[in-house]
Amino acid sequence: FQVVGLLEKSGSTMGGSGADRLLVVPLETGNQLPRKGALTYDVKTATPNAASLSFLQGQATGVMRAVRNDRLGQEDSFELESPESLTGTLDSLTSKMQVAGGIIAFLALLGASIALMNIMLVSVTERTREIGIRKALGATARQVRLQFLLEAIVICVMGGTLGILLGIGAGNAVAVLAGSKSFIVPWAWVGVGLTICITVGLLAGSYPAGKAAALDPIDSLRYE
Repeated sequence: FQVVGLLEKSGSTMGGSGADRLLVVPLETGNQLPRKGALTYDVKTATPNAASLSFLQGQATGVMRAVRNDRLGQEDSFELESPESLTGTLDSLTSKMQVAGGIIAFLALLGASIALMNIMLVSVTERTREIGIRKALGATARQVRLQFLLEAIVICVMGGTLGILLGIGAGNAVAVLAGSKSFIVPWAWVGVGLTICITVGLLAGSYPAGKAAALDPIDSLRYE
């Protein structure tokens, strides 16, 4: 074959393919080439009047059914796509990705909560004598519980802050590579993230804090 021209780069489509990987040959030449599967045609058209799009879709469907010899009551032997259908496909894909992201985030939070709870339980065990000394000096169970709750919250907030900074940095780095010149900080989502961190800290630290508050000071001082 003789190359007579090159198309400008347009990027890939949702299916992972695109015009960048397309080789265009004359129809008669293409029909003469050996092929493994059935021959398919892709017909594209446009209209300057968007209001008549639905009517034109119906007309195109009727014409294609006649061309394809589809009998009455038989399903279409072809596919007809429009901007609305592509938008619906994108919306459906976005919804599925949001659900998948939510599940992954929930599992990550659950794993982090369990890990933090185990860390705090180990901390309570290692600091048993410290807790006994504090109680012997007059610290109440409420004060001990509050201490361990605050420690759990601080650990969560520190980890959440680091994750937020990394997320903002990575997101803006991708935006810069894509050609954007603006630096975006989603303050609303930052607040939501920190709130979730505090909530996770409270939930994960409640049991270890309660266990620390319930320790007997005499037994704690004898602990080795």
